[in-house]
Amino acid sequence: MPGYIKELLLKFQHAITSCRQDSHHWWNQPVYGQKFQYADDSDASPLLPKKGITLVQKIVGSMLYYAIAVDPIMLVALVSIASQQANATEKTYDKCLWILNYAASNQDATIKYIKSGMVLYIHSDASYLSEPKACSRVGGH
Repeated sequence: MPGYIKELLLKFQHAITSCRQDSHHWWNQPVYGQKFQYADDSDASPLLPKKGITLVQKIVGSMLYYAIAVDPIMLVALVSIASQQANATEKTYDKCLWILNYAASNQDATIKYIKSGMVLYIHSDASYLSEPKACSRVGGH
């Protein structure tokens, strides 16, 4: 899908920054030496007006199409934004800007499938602390 991101940036009037955004998702800075790490569970930023909520929904929908088709790395961040888009706040909008900056820095992604002898091992609790009010959930253990 060459040129899709460039058109998307023009559609949302998003300027390309001079600093690259190489991370597709924001994170909580760990506090080293602390026994427990807690997720950021509160978003005290003000709610967006109706136009702002609609803009967030348009950005998520347009980026979701591209992420499913070409760049699945963005899906984690987009799902996180999509879960908050009905009651979007300024922090949610900042997350949209983050993903747009990532897309602008990594335009025209491609998927190339090649045969390899790789064995994929998956850890089931990989997204721990990536969502607000997150906690470890273990069932049937």
